Amino acid sequence: MSALVRSDALDALDARERALLEHTSTLGIRGREVERTECERRTIEIGVSSANVRVKVRQRPGLPVSERNLSPEHADLATVACSTRMSIRELEWAAIAAALEVWRLR
Repeated sequence: MSALVRSDALDALDARERALLEHTSTLGIRGREVERTECERRTIEIGVSSANVRVKVRQRPGLPVSERNLSPEHADLATVACSTRMSIRELEWAAIAAALEVWRLR
């Protein structure tokens, strides 16, 4: 079994270690620190089929925002899909296209 623990959760690590040792058949636990670099991201709201859909925008240093940097919130898409009978995929494409247009007009 493998588990990753965020550095801001290290305070609870001892409790997790105890739980793993108590509730599993493991004989030991290995640990190591891993660094993570994240792209800046923002969330914008886009109107799709008369509803708002949140879209996460990943901003890579020195590169323009493209379709692959936009990620609509699945829960928002599912809600709109239920009320419009459009597929989640169609709504995703529409949200990405609208978000890209809004982002480029900034």
